[in-house]
Amino acid sequence: MTRKRTGSGLLRKIRFAGFIFVFYLFLLSMVTYKLESLKNPTYTVPLPSPGSKNASIRNINANSYSDTVYQEQVPKITPIPTSSAPWGVATQIDAHTWTMKVGSDSRMATPKEILDALNHYRSVHGSGYLAWDNNLAAFAQQRADYFNQIKGTDEHAGFNSYLDNPENVRQLNFYTLGENSSYGFQLLGVHIIEWLYAGDAAHNSNQLNPMWTHVGIGVSGTATDLIFGK
Repeated sequence: MTRKRTGSGLLRKIRFAGFIFVFYLFLLSMVTYKLESLKNPTYTVPLPSPGSKNASIRNINANSYSDTVYQEQVPKITPIPTSSAPWGVATQIDAHTWTMKVGSDSRMATPKEILDALNHYRSVHGSGYLAWDNNLAAFAQQRADYFNQIKGTDEHAGFNSYLDNPENVRQLNFYTLGENSSYGFQLLGVHIIEWLYAGDAAHNSNQLNPMWTHVGIGVSGTATDLIFGK
């Protein structure tokens, strides 16, 4: 006796083949998504938290001291409540201080990472390479430790009072000095330089200033301090 293939049996095989084909396409799409995810990583950050940052530059000579703080070149402003400040945008809250709501990276940058990010950023924008200076670094670390202690920045009060002592100036051995400082941001080096300090004209102009030749960087907790020297 011979059996003839029925239409229903053939239909089942066609359906099964179709299922296998659809399943194959699904697996292929998942592999493609994984590869795209590796090429274009995404980052999850916690809820925004505000911090503060200051920028200053000071010229020093043998007979007198002059202090030019970038923030003082703008008109007096009305402080904006931190809760109303936009996310990811630097907002000036007083004559010396900006705030910015950002998320946090997985860890805090090291001074070396910030230095590398800074010199890369300066090279992209045509500014000169900054050499590391141990005297500036010691001063910057002292400043960062202080910010971490008081949980904020000080509008360059410590920077200026330190330079009011001629002996301190002689030890630093620079006649023009500048400072970028921040507290409350846990960020990697590239984000500190290209996001945080590049977020407003004052800090960005300070870190890109072509007259600087040396820098020292301090990190303490979520506080950073960059002391520039010429």
